[in-house]
Amino acid sequence: MRNYQDDQFKSAARAIKALAANGGHAMPAIRELEHRYGDKSAEALFLEKAAVSPALTTSAGWAGNLSETVGNALFDSAKEAGIHGQLTQVPANTKLNGIATGAAAAFVAEGSPVPITSLTVSGDELPTKRVVATLVITKELARLSDPRAEAVFERELRTAIVNAIDGAVLSADAATADTPAGLFNGVTPHTATAGETADIRELVDDFGGDLTTAFFAGSPKVLASLNSDARPLVGIRNGELLNAPALASRNAPAGTLALIDGAGVAYADEGFEVSIASNASVIMSDGPSSPGQQVSFFQAGLIGIRITRHVDWATVRPGSVAFISGAAW
Repeated sequence: MRNYQDDQFKSAARAIKALAANGGHAMPAIRELEHRYGDKSAEALFLEKAAVSPALTTSAGWAGNLSETVGNALFDSAKEAGIHGQLTQVPANTKLNGIATGAAAAFVAEGSPVPITSLTVSGDELPTKRVVATLVITKELARLSDPRAEAVFERELRTAIVNAIDGAVLSADAATADTPAGLFNGVTPHTATAGETADIRELVDDFGGDLTTAFFAGSPKVLASLNSDARPLVGIRNGELLNAPALASRNAPAGTLALIDGAGVAYADEGFEVSIASNASVIMSDGPSSPGQQVSFFQAGLIGIRITRHVDWATVRPGSVAFISGAAW
């Protein structure tokens, strides 16, 4: 069965690749896409909104943003591929109300006083934080129409979009001015023992979230270690554990199995901005504030693709996150 969102992502990735191959100029990229995939192809249509004002190399060498349609396609695909896509989507910069203590009902005898309960409501706004992923490719790769080259580009683009978010979501890091707190921050972990069945049962028994909307998350290695005759549906590439979704993430901390109530965690995402550069100079390092070798895209025959997202998340229902640490099953 074909996956609509995968098709959308493939078309969006092809559009970005064509734009990169044409130096960030929309019109020649559209002509190339029409020649390869047809006048009314999804690939060409993705860029038509950007064609009104061709994206030229501006802003320190980075071309203008792509159309909203491309961003939506990337957003939908990234949601499916990442752990953060399982959280409750909410508008950014809007007051969120979570029920800390809910209402209760009781049977009451005729003529007896009726118990009165009140709601305890807590809420925060989610002012989004900026996260940027940069993918650098050769001009040869951008120009190749070989399906294998396209597959490499799609895989790397999807990885760049998802990794930075999931890595921060599945962490115990405290919030900073630039980064939201990880979901494990402030949560006391369950220490793993030698018996995974008892560990998982304890995790479920002590879970304070809604189990009907919860999912498990862990690294592919952790989920693979749980596969057995008693648990045949869980493994390296997702699956089910106790009839709940079990999602594999390469960004999950080693030896950790999390149980997360997706309805109890709010996630705000204002979408994507995708920019192209072929004349910029960059420091090819994951610590660009440190001294390093500056590389000219023009001289090295490289193209930079910068993906910017504005996101935030917060647990709005107490007890919605629990996890096991130190697992070596």
